[in-house]
Amino acid sequence: MSRQPTITVRDIAERIGVAPSTVTRALAGDPRLSRQRIREIRRLAAKLGYQPRPMRSKRTRALGLIVPASDDDRPNEYVYRVMRVAFRAAARRSRHIHIHFVDKEARATGIPDIVRENRVDGVLLAGHPDAKFCKALKKTGIPAVAINDTVTRTGFSCVLSNPRPAVQEGIDRLVALGHKRFGFTVQTLEYPSIRRRYEAVRDGLASAGVRLDPALVLENVSATMADGEAALDRFGATDGGAPTAIICTSEATALGILCALLRRGRDVPKDHSLFALGESSTALNMKPQLSTMNPQLGEIADEAVALLLELIDDPHHETIQRDVVCGLNWRDSCGDAPRGGR
Repeated sequence: MSRQPTITVRDIAERIGVAPSTVTRALAGDPRLSRQRIREIRRLAAKLGYQPRPMRSKRTRALGLIVPASDDDRPNEYVYRVMRVAFRAAARRSRHIHIHFVDKEARATGIPDIVRENRVDGVLLAGHPDAKFCKALKKTGIPAVAINDTVTRTGFSCVLSNPRPAVQEGIDRLVALGHKRFGFTVQTLEYPSIRRRYEAVRDGLASAGVRLDPALVLENVSATMADGEAALDRFGATDGGAPTAIICTSEATALGILCALLRRGRDVPKDHSLFALGESSTALNMKPQLSTMNPQLGEIADEAVALLLELIDDPHHETIQRDVVCGLNWRDSCGDAPRGGR
């Protein structure tokens, strides 16, 4: 059975047409308000089923991490990395993390127990939470910071990767190596971090004087090796054949393309160069090692935890977005363009 939406002070204020602070004062019996106003607000609060959050005498020194649950109740690779770096960032500041997985049915309005029961001082959001869920969470007044998301979409302060400098440097190096025919695989543009990577590649190629053939831009390619191999087949079916340089927003997709090329007897980087806009230890274990953009997820988590603690200490802190510049790891998967592709 689904849980009823939490009624907040803001809900009561909107219903009766007063400021949230007036509702808070009325519920506390502030003598500066008239008895009639206090009765009116209290009656509405009782009618709506409002339950005040219990006051704490001290903070919990705990933070929440809210992430989406997958169909098999296991975190995906990205969420697992976020969990790991968030734990480390919190531990460095003598805080511990409570993890809450938001299932699909509760995403719209269900408020996690760790928030309802005041078990955490603030929360981190990761994995692109539903906008309705963010709106419901906002009404609780708990401090929150979203990782790799935007203020516009979530309503919360955010820390987001900035891929532009690394992407531009990678493209400039590939162009200097003689590459002119570029392929590009992109995950869904629904995610702000992926959209930023897409825009960085599009603008980076334009800045380098390279026209990106629309037929060589494959959108909605899942972050899996299987989809990487399928993408290679689609590239090969285009006029002119597969591109000499391939950029992927997902490292897993790039690894799928790399393995497929090697199985088909192609040489990387002599025949094709690969550049992935993501990073993990797998990139180092491949032969050749994969050139990557490091999204600096550890630094993002560190910034997010630091910002969240600022919000906890200062409830009137402005809602802001902080960028973390990505790094470039130039490795063996990128080399000179083949003569016919120059």
